[in-house]
Amino acid sequence: MQEYATKFKKLDRKFAPDFVGEDSDMTGPFQLAQQRFHKGWVIPLTAGWFGETGKDFNAVSKLLAREAATGNNGMIVSPLVNTNRKGGAYVIMLK
Repeated sequence: MQEYATKFKKLDRKFAPDFVGEDSDMTGPFQLAQQRFHKGWVIPLTAGWFGETGKDFNAVSKLLAREAATGNNGMIVSPLVNTNRKGGAYVIMLK
């Protein structure tokens, strides 16, 4: 993770010098974006020719389904409105 932090700091100094200054330790836009990444780093999502997926693919799918279920879309496909699946909007989004 330290490796990514160093790379993002270099990006801030190169592409946002007016924001962070040249010798400042201020957090720039690239470092702020990195803090919003899941687990703090880039997660490569890979899928194979026969439908096999990488180890983080399912984790990210579940995270995105949970985010979608708690938003406005979750209210639209809620079991109170849509009775296609039991278990709530999260289960519907996950499928």
